[in-house]
Amino acid sequence: MKVLVATSYIYNKDWPEFTKNRTGFGMMVNDIFECISQKVEAYLLTQVITNGHGNILKHSWMDILKNAKLKDWIRGLKFFWGYKQSFFNRIKYFYYALNAGTIRRAIVAIKPDIVHIHGIGLQIKPFIDVCEEEKIPYIVTLHGLIGLDESIHCALWNKDYERNFLIDAEKRSIPVTVISTGMKHRIEKSYILHESTNISVICNGTKLFYDEKLAVSDKLDLKKEYGLSNEKIAVVIGSICERKNQIQIVRAFATGLITMPCHVFLCGKDCTNGVVQRVINNSGLSNRIHILGFLPKEKVNQVLDQADLNIVASKDEGFGLSIIEAYVHGVPTVTFSDLDAVPDLFDEECMICVDSRDDYSLAQGIGKGLARKWNKIRIKEKANIYSIEKMAEKYNELFFCVRNRWLEKKFIS
Repeated sequence: MKVLVATSYIYNKDWPEFTKNRTGFGMMVNDIFECISQKVEAYLLTQVITNGHGNILKHSWMDILKNAKLKDWIRGLKFFWGYKQSFFNRIKYFYYALNAGTIRRAIVAIKPDIVHIHGIGLQIKPFIDVCEEEKIPYIVTLHGLIGLDESIHCALWNKDYERNFLIDAEKRSIPVTVISTGMKHRIEKSYILHESTNISVICNGTKLFYDEKLAVSDKLDLKKEYGLSNEKIAVVIGSICERKNQIQIVRAFATGLITMPCHVFLCGKDCTNGVVQRVINNSGLSNRIHILGFLPKEKVNQVLDQADLNIVASKDEGFGLSIIEAYVHGVPTVTFSDLDAVPDLFDEECMICVDSRDDYSLAQGIGKGLARKWNKIRIKEKANIYSIEKMAEKYNELFFCVRNRWLEKKFIS
């Protein structure tokens, strides 16, 4: 079985060209690719310019110009002149259209049995278009819903494309996977308007073990560095941005309802131009809430090893990978009950759900989480359900199932 994994980008600290986008999506797709590669012959193609690394395919400017066909140029020019958008965005989508030639060349050269596409939007459309043209079976995995999340600011046509694709995919039985039950239900309620037959749920997975040597060398000791003694430690993992909603966590602490001695550590790149830090300072919480910035995975593991509570206050979250990452370390989570992955991840021994999204309710939930005595062993046992190996097995099973159905359909035709 040959699988071509196709996506806009990944995050991989070992290759400089793949370190620009430090997002959970980029890390997750990279982990999926590496894990399914252990069971099938897998290749990876992104929209990123790269010289290639092993089964990560080469992708150069020369490849794009050399392989683009007339129809790709026409599509690109049509977009460039047909949409009122910034010059930068028009150039970007013109690039995506031309890149269809490189995608086409990769598919012809590799002859994959199936293409596994991650994400949706006009940057992903060329992958889908080429699969349709070359009559190659494909699966689309959605890690979030851009059209149903007001905190994601993107062009309207990207949101329209998501809706139109999902409606069409259901009609044509194109296999789609989502990373949580909540996502599936929202698609059915807002787009398809009935129960879907083509959408399956494959929850994200995480590594249950990590390199102990990395944990020991250059260890980030929060208690020593911040002069803590008996204070509790709460963590918030993810890019600091509007969607992840760290600013409401700051407001929750500012209510004064959280009386348990506690320090909060925000682990993630600040995408707010310092807005969250200013709110922390203005609330008089700079000695209690600390921004650590982006941390590599081994450092995140070190932080979780010391944590008493994980807080997820996202406005929208396809899954909430930090929840199961915290479970691996025996750390419980406080989150909102309307998060998409709560039906998949909830366990009263591991999680406190907050039903209302106001600051006071969140503060009460955090307070309960800090005061409660949790069973770390029970929480770690819950994490076993979400191993990255089990996730990869489910994708591989789906690959074979979709490929066999496609071959049967082709034979009957």
